[in-house]
Formats: sequence, structure tokens, C-alpha cells
Amino acid sequence: MPRTIYLLLLSLLVYITACKKESEEAKPAPTLEGRWEYKNSLDYTYDATGKEISRVPWLAPEPYYMDLTATTLQYVEKKTNKAGGLNQIKVEGDMLYFLPTPGHKARIKNLTENTLTLSFEGPFGDPKLGYTQALEDHYVR
Repeated sequence: MPRTIYLLLLSLLVYITACKKESEEAKPAPTLEGRWEYKNSLDYTYDATGKEISRVPWLAPEPYYMDLTATTLQYVEKKTNKAGGLNQIKVEGDMLYFLPTPGHKARIKNLTENTLTLSFEGPFGDPKLGYTQALEDHYVR
């Protein structure tokens, strides 16, 4: 009889533990779509071998936000609510392509419910001159 009680308690413990894991896994993935407020940027410079030689933080001169839908991206000035051109985009995995020129792209480095980091990777600069650059923009909801 005591063995049955221990087995019942063990079964109950396994059941409770399994239920908690299911609810944690059921969390929906964060969505890229919506309004993203610009926070700051980092400007990276690399030498000809690809080694990082500088990382400089900076802020855009005018505050803005970015409106993203499944197929479009638009930058909007916060002070005037003036919208820039509407960019057609395509998202594939962690890449965001600006159409119709798929060479213009950004890597989605970080996406959570409240933060987004886009990395605009070269070719900026000239490797023949011994350097290239990349830009990283940080946004919040």
C-alpha cells in the first residue's frame, strides 16, 4: 500500500511539471509588424580583414518611428507626423529585403515583444581603402 501512495505522488508530480512546460511553450512568437520607436544606432567600422576597429553610438538628428506591415515599411517623423516614402519589403527568416532591389537589406538581429534591432550590413565603405562599415538601429515599442 505505501508503494502505491508513492507511485501516485510521483505521477502527480510528473503531471504538474508537464503541464507547466506546455504553457511556457505555447507563448506566441513576437511579431515584427507594428509601430517601432527609434531609440539609437551604432556605427561599426571594420578593417580589410573584417576585424572590428570601431563602434560609435549615435542618434538620428530627428526623432522618428517606423511603421511595419507584412509587406511595407514606412519611416515617420515624430514632430511633424510626416511620412517618408513607402518601402515594399519582404521578410525571409531573419532578413528584411527592401524591394524592388533585394540588395538593400537588413538583418533582424534581435526581435522581442518590445525591442527590435536591425543591422544594415555593408557593403558600406570601400574594402580597397582598407575599411567597411555597418549600421545597427535599435527600436522599442
